[in-house]
Amino acid sequence: MKFSGAVVASLLVIAGMTVPSGADACLRMKRRRVQKVDHKLQDVNRAEHLLAKGQGPRAAKVARKRFKKFTAATGEPDSGKALFNRAQRTIALATLRSDGAIDLGKGMRGKTPEQRMGNLAWATSILEIQAAAEPDNMLLRTYLAEALMHQPGGDAQAVELLSQLANDDLMPTARGFALLAQGQQRLGDVSGMDLSLQRCRELGEGDDICTVA
Repeated sequence: MKFSGAVVASLLVIAGMTVPSGADACLRMKRRRVQKVDHKLQDVNRAEHLLAKGQGPRAAKVARKRFKKFTAATGEPDSGKALFNRAQRTIALATLRSDGAIDLGKGMRGKTPEQRMGNLAWATSILEIQAAAEPDNMLLRTYLAEALMHQPGGDAQAVELLSQLANDDLMPTARGFALLAQGQQRLGDVSGMDLSLQRCRELGEGDDICTVA
């Protein structure tokens, strides 16, 4: 089939109008990528990284920036539950690892003994709720045990929880064995402590974490 020159010219004009140039397509792709950036997710990832490096107060500050209602057990209506839980858990763990001496905002400044105890009680309650919601999550069990060890008379319960994980070969991290060793030391179980420290080192995280004070 033959087309006249005018028809061909018209088709070329239409094609030029409907097919984006390479530069236009690249610009549109960049705009889409910018629009998809999840700043909440970025901050939660950063907070978790800071916590892992032992920078608890900074981790809590970063996580709190995106989740103003972090103390609520039910989460925030406009936040994904899983992401909110990660942020809240990071703040709770940072609180535990600061012995409650961390500024979590109004009424939770962590400056007085009462405020520190209140912060620790809040962190423990949050980890209890999260562990109960995911009973098959072994990592959450270790976090709960860590919280219990910050409560009066909680060492025995923490050791029982961690011992069950150890005996069933379900301990998820070396820190879990280090916590178990710490609890066993407090309860006077020296042989159990030595075994837990040995198993901690076998997971390959080194002696820096596999020690007790």
